[in-house]
Amino acid sequence: WKAWSDDHWNRAWTGMKHFAGRDDVLDGPFAIAQIGLVCVLGYADFRFADCGWRKAYPKLDAFHDKMMQRQSVKTTVPPPA
Repeated sequence: WKAWSDDHWNRAWTGMKHFAGRDDVLDGPFAIAQIGLVCVLGYADFRFADCGWRKAYPKLDAFHDKMMQRQSVKTTVPPPA
């Protein structure tokens, strides 16, 4: 159902745009907002690898890469299929 799918993608992109502008979250201390954001971005990579979020939001890309250096985050990534 295209309208449903489009609505969900619009919500995802709106959320990414919001957090791309939140330096207090992207550069702040490790907290629940960062955990949730890195989970969402990881899910986008896992399920929709070609959606283009990294190119659209380079600050989120850098944030995700930084978070993936944390051992506590790295160990939660599912193994390759």
